Amino acid sequence: MPFQMSPYNTWPFMLMMAGLALLTALPSIPFEFAGMEEARLMTWNVFFVPLAGMVMSFFWWPVALSPRWYRAWRERGGQRAGANPWTPDEVEQVKSAPESKRRDRALTDIQRLVGEEAVEGMAPKDFFERKADAIKAELDAEGLPHTREGQYELARLRKERKDQEKARRRSGD
Repeated sequence: MPFQMSPYNTWPFMLMMAGLALLTALPSIPFEFAGMEEARLMTWNVFFVPLAGMVMSFFWWPVALSPRWYRAWRERGGQRAGANPWTPDEVEQVKSAPESKRRDRALTDIQRLVGEEAVEGMAPKDFFERKADAIKAELDAEGLPHTREGQYELARLRKERKDQEKARRRSGD
């Protein structure tokens, strides 16, 4: 990470402190227009408190002031590289969730970060895998073997049915 001296990711805290510093400096604008010089100077004195926190966060941040999810991540060894943000319980929870786009995104994320073995057979299927499964199901329904010849026979049966349907429609016209 750029400008990061700590082995832990402190960017959220750096950004939070920068935002807090800006929020403390904003009241100086109306104070300037109102001619309230003492109030304007006071806002700039307060501005340096969060600014010091931001500078300090380049090197260190107290874990006690971190959010609960960050503390849990640090306890699991949350170094910047190679950290697993998914606990085993969370992986099992995602695996047991009903089919949805959110579950598929989570499974893809787990597969990318944790590894293929964590979601063996659970990763969402792409277009070609779904198509292959549909063809296998159709071959099974027709009682055809899962071979090239079976696929040719399936294509012939589909064409026959399509031609029969066209002929039926023409005779009905």
